[in-house]
This record gives sequence, C-alpha cells and structure tokens, in this order.
Amino acid sequence: MTEIQRKKARVIAHPSLNLRDKPSGETLVRIPYSHVVNVIDWDTNPEWAYVVYGEQVGFVKNSYLKELAEGEDEHLLVEESEEPQPPQTEKEEEEEAGIFANSGEKLKKVTKVLFVLGVISMIMLGIGLAVTGNVFQGIIIIAAGCLSMWVNSLVTFAYGEIVIELKKANQLNRQILEKMQDK
Repeated sequence: MTEIQRKKARVIAHPSLNLRDKPSGETLVRIPYSHVVNVIDWDTNPEWAYVVYGEQVGFVKNSYLKELAEGEDEHLLVEESEEPQPPQTEKEEEEEAGIFANSGEKLKKVTKVLFVLGVISMIMLGIGLAVTGNVFQGIIIIAAGCLSMWVNSLVTFAYGEIVIELKKANQLNRQILEKMQDK
C-alpha cells in the first residue's frame, strides 16, 4: 500500500478561508488566517486542495494556501512583512459558490413554479375524478391538494427568504469587520 504524502500549508486568506464539503459546496468551517492545514491532495483539481483542518476534511481554494517550507514551524504566525491576501469579495465568493450562488432567489423561483404546477395537477386530478362520477372525491382532492401545495410552498419560500436574509447579515458583518480592522 502506498503511503500518502501530506504537506502542510498556511492559510493566507484574511480574515479566514472557507473549508467546503466539495468544490464550490457548502461551508463546513472557516479556517482563520495563518492557521495550518494538512494537504491531502492539491494536484487532482487545479483550483481546489483537499485538506484536513482539526477534525474536518474538505476543500479550500489553492490560491489561499502557502505551502510550509521544510522545517518551518507551523505554530509560528506569518511575519507581519508578509502581506495577507484581502478578504474575498462578494463576486469572488459567488464565483466560488458556483451553482449555489443566489440560492435563496433560485429557491423562491422554483417554489413558485412547483406551486403552480402542483395546483394545476391537483385540479386536473380532481376534475378527472369528478368526470368518472366521483364528484365528492374530486372536490376533496382539489381542496386538500391545493392547500397542501400552498403550505409546502409557503415553507419552502420562507426558507428561501431566510437564505437571502442570512446572506445580507453576512455582508453586514463583513462590513463591520472591515471597519473594525481599519481602526
């Protein structure tokens, strides 16, 4: 069995780097600036490194890592003369998020479409039952089906709103951090 050669690298993203479950995936944890990760693989994907940080395993952008030199103390912080990379801009974060960018808005749009399709299918099913002589069952299917579609859509739409509001709160926190760092 071949032994895996692990390298150590320091995070140079300021104030932190997102450790993700897959490239452009969900953020598992934010790795603070200057912390060290164990790199399992950074050759398979040209933009992403597969790393271990504490008990977490995931992917980070290669460009925000600096490989530790042989014998370099991983506990020492990066010298002040070495300029940290600026925090990711909103656009960079969206590009990194890939298909998950604007997920709240996308979820709300899909919810609206599924609601309309669900209501139409419930009405068609109810009319089909009514035509075959099951008028009462047809009315129940239309009423209960449309109500359940409305409730499901309401919950999913609200989740989309929560995602949007969390993104706004994250942007506000980022602005506050930037102002605090400027002082």
